[in-house]
Amino acid sequence: MELAATIAVTGWLALCAWWDYRLRLVPNWLTVSAIVAAASARLVTGSNEWLPWSLALLMLAAVLFGWLPGGDGKGLMALAIVSPSVLAAACTGAAVLQIVTRRKIPGFVGFFLGVLALGGWQMYQALRLG
Repeated sequence: MELAATIAVTGWLALCAWWDYRLRLVPNWLTVSAIVAAASARLVTGSNEWLPWSLALLMLAAVLFGWLPGGDGKGLMALAIVSPSVLAAACTGAAVLQIVTRRKIPGFVGFFLGVLALGGWQMYQALRLG
C-alpha cells in the first residue's frame, strides 16, 4: 500500500479511535462510508485480488456470529478491503495494547496504534531506501 493511502487510513482511524475512546461507539456513517470508499477504490484501480474480499467476508461473519462488536467489525472490514497488511497491523496493535495494559481498551484505539506503527515503518523504509 502506498504511503499516502496509509496516511489517509491512519487519519480515519484517529477519528474513529477518538470517537470510540470518548463514547465507546463509532457511528455507522463513519464505518460504512469507509467500507464504501475502500471497496470503490479497490474496484476503480482494477485490483481483483481475492484475499482482501475474503478477509472482509470473514470480518462480516465474525460480526454476524457475535465474535466482534459491530463497529469494530465494520472498521476491520474496511481495513481488510484496503489491504491485508493493514488489517494485520490493526489486529496486532489491538492485541498488543490489550496485553500491555491488561485493561479493556476500545478496539479502534489499538487499530489506530497498529496502523500508525505500520505507517512509521513504511516512512522509515522510504527514507532509508530513497
